Amino acid sequence: MKNMKKALALVLVFAMLFVVAGCGNKDNGGSKADLTAREVADKMIEATGKVKSVQNDVTFKMDIKMSIGAEGESFDMDMAMDMAMQTIISTDPTTGYFKTEMTMDAMGMNETETTEVYLVEEDGELVTYTYYDYDDSWMREIADEEYTDKITESTSTYNYLKDMKDEELTLAKENLDDKETYVLSFTVSGDFLEEMGMDMEELMGAGMDISTLSFPMTLYIDTETFLPVRAVTTIDGLSQFFNDMMKETMGDTGAEMTVDVKCEDFVSVMTYDVEVPALPAEAKN
Repeated sequence: MKNMKKALALVLVFAMLFVVAGCGNKDNGGSKADLTAREVADKMIEATGKVKSVQNDVTFKMDIKMSIGAEGESFDMDMAMDMAMQTIISTDPTTGYFKTEMTMDAMGMNETETTEVYLVEEDGELVTYTYYDYDDSWMREIADEEYTDKITESTSTYNYLKDMKDEELTLAKENLDDKETYVLSFTVSGDFLEEMGMDMEELMGAGMDISTLSFPMTLYIDTETFLPVRAVTTIDGLSQFFNDMMKETMGDTGAEMTVDVKCEDFVSVMTYDVEVPALPAEAKN
């Protein structure tokens, strides 16, 4: 179970990597765009590179069915996860606010955990204050360089599109909330992540292979500012990923576990030029 939670968390991180910065390579049924997919992608990368602050509101749902068998007996367990996340990031100055509300429903028990993280500067150092609602506590930590670098680069995450081939990008136009948008669609594969230089064994541990995963994405891009205003990301191959992982975990124990995962799309709505919430006074107490 510990490995499964770690794997689930990392899969969500990979999906969020592209959302916070996005279903498959297909025609979205909109009118023909007046620019090519590559031209729109390049203009979006340029526009997001100039962004100083962005807010993302993300929703996501997942259902997991597990069956565990050993010595002729079996045990079934169903789990449901409902997640809402809000991130507000500013690069000038470097500050951030991250709120995650996750509800888990398993074995007749329903639990909701809310976590809030504030990134602030104190005495020339960037520090995080994390609030845990389950015990009404705060934790203060100095933010390491790798963490702050990711914050700084987060508003231009779409740079990975430069490494994708033109034929892997499709484009259409569509009205979204009565506003015309470009609809840019593409798929990021697990193999592509490795080609980008991500060390999967270091991130996920031995035996955790994400080559079976793919992330079909759709970006809705403002036709005037070329900033993405909505992103939709799907995760394909989750069931196979978890089953391969559990087979590796069980080894020669004689036990077997099968996992069936169904998830809804990640949906992210972006807002720009927003202020990061101030750190509550009680956090320092």
